[in-house]
Amino acid sequence: MAVNEGEDAVLRVGFGGSAPILVQWYWTASGLEEDAQAVSGGVDDVLTLTKVKVERAGFYYAVGRNGVGEPVSTNSARLVVKRP
Repeated sequence: MAVNEGEDAVLRVGFGGSAPILVQWYWTASGLEEDAQAVSGGVDDVLTLTKVKVERAGFYYAVGRNGVGEPVSTNSARLVVKRP
Protein backbone atom coordinates (compact mmCIF):
# COMPACT_ATOMS: atom_id res chain seq x y z
CA MET A 1 0.00 0.00 0.00
CA ALA A 2 1.25 3.49 -0.78
CA VAL A 3 0.01 6.79 0.65
CA ASN A 4 1.26 10.36 0.65
CA GLU A 5 2.70 11.72 3.87
CA GLY A 6 -0.09 13.25 5.96
CA GLU A 7 -2.78 10.94 4.60
CA ASP A 8 -4.48 8.14 6.50
CA ALA A 9 -3.69 4.48 5.83
CA VAL A 10 -6.13 1.69 6.62
CA LEU A 11 -4.87 -1.89 6.86
CA ARG A 12 -7.27 -4.82 7.17
CA VAL A 13 -6.66 -8.43 8.03
CA GLY A 14 -8.86 -11.50 8.19
CA PHE A 15 -8.28 -14.68 10.14
CA GLY A 16 -9.93 -18.05 9.89
CA GLY A 17 -10.50 -20.31 12.83
CA SER A 18 -12.74 -20.39 15.83
CA ALA A 19 -13.69 -17.13 17.51
CA PRO A 20 -12.60 -15.30 19.45
CA ILE A 21 -9.43 -14.38 17.59
CA LEU A 22 -7.27 -11.88 19.47
CA VAL A 23 -5.29 -9.58 17.19
CA GLN A 24 -2.10 -7.57 17.74
CA TRP A 25 -0.49 -5.42 15.04
CA TYR A 26 3.28 -4.90 14.84
CA TRP A 27 5.50 -2.52 12.86
CA THR A 28 9.08 -2.87 11.69
CA ALA A 29 11.04 -0.60 9.36
CA SER A 30 13.51 -3.36 8.54
CA GLY A 31 11.02 -6.08 7.68
CA LEU A 32 12.55 -8.35 10.34
CA GLU A 33 10.11 -9.67 12.91
CA GLU A 34 12.74 -9.54 15.64
CA ASP A 35 12.89 -5.74 15.17
CA ALA A 36 9.11 -5.35 15.39
CA GLN A 37 7.32 -3.15 17.88
CA ALA A 38 3.70 -3.58 18.95
CA VAL A 39 1.46 -0.86 17.53
CA SER A 40 -0.31 0.98 20.32
CA GLY A 41 -4.05 0.42 19.98
CA GLY A 42 -3.51 -2.12 17.19
CA VAL A 43 -5.75 -4.86 18.58
CA ASP A 44 -8.48 -5.14 15.94
CA ASP A 45 -8.72 -6.58 12.44
CA VAL A 46 -8.57 -3.01 11.05
CA LEU A 47 -5.59 -0.76 11.76
CA THR A 48 -6.08 2.93 10.96
CA LEU A 49 -2.95 5.05 10.85
CA THR A 50 -3.82 8.75 10.79
CA LYS A 51 -1.69 11.44 9.19
CA VAL A 52 1.12 9.01 8.42
CA LYS A 53 4.69 10.29 8.49
CA VAL A 54 7.50 8.99 6.29
CA GLU A 55 9.18 7.55 9.39
CA ARG A 56 6.27 5.10 9.81
CA ALA A 57 6.81 3.46 6.44
CA GLY A 58 7.74 -0.18 6.67
CA PHE A 59 6.14 -3.50 7.31
CA TYR A 60 3.02 -3.99 9.38
CA TYR A 61 1.85 -7.39 10.39
CA ALA A 62 -0.96 -8.74 12.49
CA VAL A 63 -0.77 -11.85 14.62
CA GLY A 64 -4.03 -13.58 15.42
CA ARG A 65 -4.26 -15.82 18.46
CA ASN A 66 -7.03 -18.15 19.56
CA GLY A 67 -8.63 -18.10 23.01
CA VAL A 68 -5.77 -20.10 24.57
CA GLY A 69 -3.10 -17.78 23.15
CA GLU A 70 -1.80 -20.00 20.36
CA PRO A 71 -0.96 -18.17 17.12
CA VAL A 72 -3.39 -19.06 14.36
CA SER A 73 -1.95 -16.90 11.59
CA THR A 74 0.22 -13.94 10.67
CA ASN A 75 -0.59 -11.53 7.85
CA SER A 76 1.62 -8.67 6.69
CA ALA A 77 1.60 -5.64 4.44
CA ARG A 78 4.20 -3.14 3.31
CA LEU A 79 3.38 0.54 3.72
CA VAL A 80 5.14 3.05 1.48
CA VAL A 81 4.82 6.69 2.52
CA LYS A 82 5.62 9.21 -0.20
CA ARG A 83 6.59 12.81 0.36
CA PRO A 84 4.16 15.15 -1.39
